[in-house]
Amino acid sequence: MPERVAELAARLLAIDWTYEGDELHSRSRIALMREHLHRGERWARHLGVRGSGPFLTLPDLIDPDVRADPDVVRDVLAAVPHIAMAPTSRACAAALHFAALQDAGVPLPALPGPYEPLVLLFERGGGFGIDCSGVFIELGTAAIPRRRRDGKIRNASLAPMDHAALDDLDMRDDAR
Repeated sequence: MPERVAELAARLLAIDWTYEGDELHSRSRIALMREHLHRGERWARHLGVRGSGPFLTLPDLIDPDVRADPDVVRDVLAAVPHIAMAPTSRACAAALHFAALQDAGVPLPALPGPYEPLVLLFERGGGFGIDCSGVFIELGTAAIPRRRRDGKIRNASLAPMDHAALDDLDMRDDAR
């Protein structure tokens, strides 16, 4: 199995998908979802399309012929509760296909990886959902808007990409 796909599949399979998150990781999960949406916006602009985050399937836009092994995708998706976490399942599949693009050496722009914030978010408390209106992303007891109102894309990262720094974010008094 290609290296990046295997590594990502192992990370996704190690997640406790029944865990709904808690207040302890709420702040970092919100920051990670915002970072994912931010990166998705940057990738979308680069590719000349509208959309972002878990709602834009980047591998389909980059090279729809390069895919992760269907057995690997099936095994990962079998671990994710499908009904409650359909957006999470789609994001996991897209992340695996993106890893396959990297393993295949498909030329990619020099932009931050779009799916790493989501994988960290999943590792810190399971998946996410979309409210019935389609306006908000639900992260346990928290919800954030799917789209920013100002329409501006920032170049700076919105969240740290390691668990120790994310733990610090969750524990900061001024962030509570």
